[in-house]
Amino acid sequence: ATAAIAGTLLAMSVTMVWAATFKKSKMLLTLVVIYCAFVLMQIILVGMFTYWIINLREVSSDSVSAVLGEGRYDGKLGATVLTEVEGYLCGTYRSCCTDPKLLIIANSSLPASADGLEPSLDVITDRGSGGDGYKTVSVAATCLVGHEGLATNLAVETQDPSHPRFCEFVTGASHDYSPSPKVCPILNDVVGDFDQLQCQSDFCPLGIDAYEQFINTMVNFVQSSAVWLSLGLGTLLVLELMMMVNACRLRRHIIQDKEEEPKNTAILHQAEPRGMQMSSIA
Repeated sequence: ATAAIAGTLLAMSVTMVWAATFKKSKMLLTLVVIYCAFVLMQIILVGMFTYWIINLREVSSDSVSAVLGEGRYDGKLGATVLTEVEGYLCGTYRSCCTDPKLLIIANSSLPASADGLEPSLDVITDRGSGGDGYKTVSVAATCLVGHEGLATNLAVETQDPSHPRFCEFVTGASHDYSPSPKVCPILNDVVGDFDQLQCQSDFCPLGIDAYEQFINTMVNFVQSSAVWLSLGLGTLLVLELMMMVNACRLRRHIIQDKEEEPKNTAILHQAEPRGMQMSSIA
């Protein structure tokens, strides 16, 4: 991301020099509009992200299991955007923390058992069973299954991060975000409190509580890095503003030169006859 931003700013700087050299006022105006759009977009994104973190902190960890769908941000400014941001973060959690054993089951070609059930996995548990609350269940690529006679599986699906619609149920996001797994090693290296292996091992046993831990870890990281992020974003914003002002000044000078050029030409034409008269008198 840093290389992309630096490359974009460099390309726009080179374009600005080229436009100033060849007096391309329209190109400079285009650059001014682009810089202005970048500045506004950056301010809006930073504001919305900060606002989202503040609102997320107001939701206690115990309320996540109760506040489902769009209810978390109901009545708040920018509720739709906040919901989609958390939906993306939830998708990141599923991409990075899904237990690899679930993927093995999903991709396995093992035959069904004699009773027609899917291959079972010891770590897959049903918290609602009797006794100590845990038992092995026969299900493919999910952590939990509902009981027999349960009218709806919604209660199970909202507690099961392996369910395909978990993020939709918990965050209310309208899209199913699936970030690239390449993001996971970066998070593992950059976010000190995030351990991908531990997150994967907690994926099924802790369920939605593990998701809340992931959210808190990401928010804590952003808050602890707020100073450096602010310095970086502030520096970028100052550079963009300086380049936008320079482009405006260059365009204004080019327009002034073009407006003064006919006047200078007329003065030269008027001066030529006088010079010829002076030479003839001499």
